[in-house]
Amino acid sequence: AEAAASAAEQEAQREAAAAKKDAAAARSEAAEAQTAQSSAEAEEKVARKELQDEQQDEYVALGMIGLTMAVGFGIMISVQRSYRAQSEKHLQTIVYLNEERVKVLSRLEHLLDSSGSLAAPLLADNGQGR
Repeated sequence: AEAAASAAEQEAQREAAAAKKDAAAARSEAAEAQTAQSSAEAEEKVARKELQDEQQDEYVALGMIGLTMAVGFGIMISVQRSYRAQSEKHLQTIVYLNEERVKVLSRLEHLLDSSGSLAAPLLADNGQGR
């Protein structure tokens, strides 16, 4: 009976050792699974960060393009206004010079009329023809 009890005890110890071994293997597998999950989460986090950085770079690029276009339009408007102002000054100068020319020609015509010269009708025709 002692031998049978001893054999049963040894069998129970073997089963307990096997159960401990299985539990250790299960813990090891769980740790590996957790490590793999942590690694996958870290990779996903890095991928999300890279995507976010790419989107941010795209927004910055679009902002720069918009700013460049706004500056370009501003320059075009400024050049157009400057050209208009310059053209207006040129027109004013032309009008002023024409008025001065008319004054000089009328004075000349008046002087020629008062002197009784024969050239007065010719100058009057030239003034009207222009």
